[in-house]
Order: sequence, then C-alpha cells, then structure tokens
Amino acid sequence: MKKLRALAAVMTLAMSYTMTASDGKGLKGSKVQAPSIRVENNLVSVSILNRELAQYRVAIYDEYGELMYQGGLGDEISLGKMFDFSIAKKGYYTFKFSNDNGYRFSYQLKVGV
Repeated sequence: MKKLRALAAVMTLAMSYTMTASDGKGLKGSKVQAPSIRVENNLVSVSILNRELAQYRVAIYDEYGELMYQGGLGDEISLGKMFDFSIAKKGYYTFKFSNDNGYRFSYQLKVGV
C-alpha cells in the first residue's frame, strides 16, 4: 500500500467537503474553531487556529475505514500540515481531528488519482 507523504505548506484553492463537529457541549461561545481544509492538485492543506493552545491530532482513513495516517499537529496557536494524495487511489478519505479538550471534527474529501 502506498503511504501518504506529509508536506508543510498552505494552499489557497478550496474544495467542497462535508464536516461534523462534536465537543459534547456544542461550539457556540467556544474559542474552538473548526479546522480549515483546502485542496489543489491532490494536495490537501489543513490549518487550525488553536486559540486554546490544545494539543491536536489527525487521523486519515480511506473509504474502507483503513487508517492511512495518524499523527500530531502540535499545540501552537497556528497549526498546519499538507498531505499529498497524488499517489493515492481515488476515493473518499475521512480526516478526523481531535484535541486534548475533547473536541472532535470530521471531514470527508474525494481525492486521489
């Protein structure tokens, strides 16, 4: 199986995606902002404004639920990471974000070749 390559960069072209968020309390009035996802040429850019300075993690699953990537994003105020899907099989991939404060975000993207 081909692995995803992680790059550090930020892209500007947005692609449609679906997102759900859950923190057990709702996001209203919270400092937590949902991660931003941008896609261009099968490069997926993730950025988070981390006002709570919480430790964030991301896991990426393919459409069959197989874990493709798992790693930390850090605990700085501005977090970002890029994932290269140019060698990945075309399909739906789910990005699951979580932080130490119990917030959970999930995005589903169709990317790959």
